[in-house]
Amino acid sequence: MDKKNTTQLQFFRFAMMLPIFYWHAMGSGFNSHPLGFTQLFHVGLDAVSFFFFLSGFISSYHSYDKEVKVTASGICRYVFGKLKRLYPLYLVITLYSLMFYELPEQIAKGMFYEARYLISLLIRHLLLIQTWVKVYPGEYFCFSEVGWYLSAIVFLFAINMPLRALGMRIRRACAREDSKLNETAVFSILLIITYLLTVLWNWSFREMDLEFWGNTIPISRAGEYIAGMLLGYILRSVRFDEKAEKIPRLAYTFIELAAILFWYFWGYYAVVSVWAERIVRWFLSNLILIAVFTPGRGWISELFRKDPLRYPGDISFEFFLIHSMVLKTFIAITDSATLVTYRGDLLSMYGCMVLSLMMAALAPQKPFRSKPTKPAPSGQKGT
Repeated sequence: MDKKNTTQLQFFRFAMMLPIFYWHAMGSGFNSHPLGFTQLFHVGLDAVSFFFFLSGFISSYHSYDKEVKVTASGICRYVFGKLKRLYPLYLVITLYSLMFYELPEQIAKGMFYEARYLISLLIRHLLLIQTWVKVYPGEYFCFSEVGWYLSAIVFLFAINMPLRALGMRIRRACAREDSKLNETAVFSILLIITYLLTVLWNWSFREMDLEFWGNTIPISRAGEYIAGMLLGYILRSVRFDEKAEKIPRLAYTFIELAAILFWYFWGYYAVVSVWAERIVRWFLSNLILIAVFTPGRGWISELFRKDPLRYPGDISFEFFLIHSMVLKTFIAITDSATLVTYRGDLLSMYGCMVLSLMMAALAPQKPFRSKPTKPAPSGQKGT
């Protein structure tokens, strides 16, 4: 088994976008919600959390054996490398969103005093610090609406190298001949501690602005990201013996199916306190889903590795940024009052989804490669 093969997880990047798209469609003015509006909001929270979890997981899982030297310049290069791929489209979408606000009209009319707040808010969004500074509730969702995620993930990128360096030190400490520590057990304990600290963080702000302190400010998402990294170390440190490798594919396929059903029904039906929605819901379901599908032994994993299902995952971030603007533009052009029939409303919503996917495919941040590049044979130079 190739322990580094996680291409089957790419499909989930797109699958998690579906409840997020549906939630934003409801907020934009579409009224067809056969699955239930409130329950879908909970599923959407699980989906957003999945991205933080998976980002941390992929980072540690694929850098398990790599040396990490932490320097200020190294951290800056790492973050800049990520932003170079993500920021250009974010910039375009943010500037495009200005047409939905009063700022252009205020500037055109010379109302610069009235425009001061929106200008300062726009600057915060362009600098990706909108999730650190709050003047009014919900302002971090302005303009691109989903740009707050990029603002939060940049902070997590900045702490990635120090965390990986710490993970390497723990691995070396466990590998010493005189050490009685078990690497898998140590990372598992740290994972439990991370979960408990995340619970404590959200519980502490239960009487305050929970949307900001428990959901948006980057440090509130560190628990998910770190937990994902720890899961990556745990799965790479596990030694799969021959007996485990011989689990029948049919049996493992049922395990994969069970993990998907648990993720959905846990997020859809689980009843928890408001302050715990971003803790209990995300941790168990996302932890189990990634852990089960990472080995990739079942037929469902094999299906998800197929190019047609992997490709939507490759453009999921572009879709994430674009879909909100497509929805807002459609509503602005057609006027939501015209969406009076269930069928027309539903067809319009899915039409916006297809259009968002097409636009995302036309603006990929990296070329799609249908198959991994194979190394050249020994003694032969690659082309």
